[in-house]
Amino acid sequence: MKNKSPSNKLRFLRKYQVKAICAIQDYVRKGNERFLFEMATGTGKTLVSAVVIKLFLRTGNAKRVYYSLLTDSNSRIRLIERLRTKE
Repeated sequence: MKNKSPSNKLRFLRKYQVKAICAIQDYVRKGNERFLFEMATGTGKTLVSAVVIKLFLRTGNAKRVYYSLLTDSNSRIRLIERLRTKE
């Protein structure tokens, strides 16, 4: 299945993207306020992020969103370590 419909430019989520979104929803449902998800290059992190942000803002589960894109792997590793120590 193609990710884009040529006639109307709709984007469809892949099964693993839906699974990631559901996992984030479950995590938040358990009372967690912060989360970090990692996906391999080319798997649609930006699309998943946009869906999660839109979903949480629409449902009122978030009033504000902090979205960070780290291109430097050292920065990414430091952020992951910081977030893991907060749990």
